[in-house]
Amino acid sequence: MNEILDAELLETYAETVKWLQEIRDYLGQLEQEIWRRMEERQATAIPDRTWTCEAKTRNTYPAMSLTPLKEVFDTTDLADCYTPAHQEVVDVPEKWDVRKVVPLARRYGAQALAIVERAKITERSGLKFDRKLSPPAP
Repeated sequence: MNEILDAELLETYAETVKWLQEIRDYLGQLEQEIWRRMEERQATAIPDRTWTCEAKTRNTYPAMSLTPLKEVFDTTDLADCYTPAHQEVVDVPEKWDVRKVVPLARRYGAQALAIVERAKITERSGLKFDRKLSPPAP
């Protein structure tokens, strides 16, 4: 590599950056098409003999949507999973520890579970995409 002239090195670098961006753009288009097909089919995967392609999602719960749980949970349980809005050096918004809220809601029953379910927002978090170990026999 030391024998490449500076100008050639920089030109190669520039071409590679451009090529890499084109690859990223194309990969994004392919991923959009995968998502479009899954949504069109109301599916969470595209079945294939060779490839595993599944939607990865994550759930979020806006704090305001969980507010009705304040009326459902007792104060001890509420204190374990809820932090009210307060001031520190900056304003800290209220927050819920959903890892604790969901099990509590199950204990409290249908009313609490319904609040949690209404609050849930499922977001895309990527694709699980791998080659299967060995293709199944035809």
